[in-house]
Order: sequence, then C-alpha cells, then structure tokens
Amino acid sequence: MGLAYSASRSTVLEVIPADLFQRNRTPLPVIWRNLRMEIGFRVDLLVARCVIIELKSCDAITPVHKKQVLTYLRLSDCRLGLLINFGVERIKDGIWRIVNRLPEPTVVPAGTSPTGK
Repeated sequence: MGLAYSASRSTVLEVIPADLFQRNRTPLPVIWRNLRMEIGFRVDLLVARCVIIELKSCDAITPVHKKQVLTYLRLSDCRLGLLINFGVERIKDGIWRIVNRLPEPTVVPAGTSPTGK
C-alpha cells in the first residue's frame, strides 16, 4: 500500500460516524463447490455490515474497478458500494456509487397513496 492509499483510508475513516460498525481490510470468504476459502478477498472498509467502501488512488477508474466492487457486493450480499478514487483533482469526480440487486421501484400514479386507499 502506498502513501496516497494510506492517507486516503485515514481520511475516509475520519468521516464515518464512530457509532457505526466499521472494519478495515475485512476478509471476505469465498465458497465454491463445498470449498470455503476464508480470505478470498479483502474489502477496504465495511461500514454497518452493509456498505462496502473500496479506495483507489489512480489516474482514472476503469471498468475493472467497478466490477471489483460489484463482485465484493455479490459475495457479501451487501447492497451498496462506494468506489472512491483519491487520484483525481476534485474528489467529487472520483466517487462512484455501485448497487447490487436494486429492488424494482414501485410506481404509484399521481394523486394516490402507495396503499391504494
């Protein structure tokens, strides 16, 4: 891990509320055909047991980086992942939200309540 990566991880940890369960470099087991590998992958941060945060410090995010987060989400059964790249000039240009199995939206006609009453 380089200096930029370590500094970015420390920065992210500062903004996560302390009362949320968080873990650094969380091992993520992989199960394949009755074979369980305890440390198949390591996610950078796991927050509240439901949000995965993957940190990068590179010139640009590529499709493989997004696939990596989606794989982590699928293996952990989490729904939301954040891919944060600290290698860009403006941090807002380096944040990607990745969703696993987004539920189908419920469409409710205007002027009615969701319960139909």
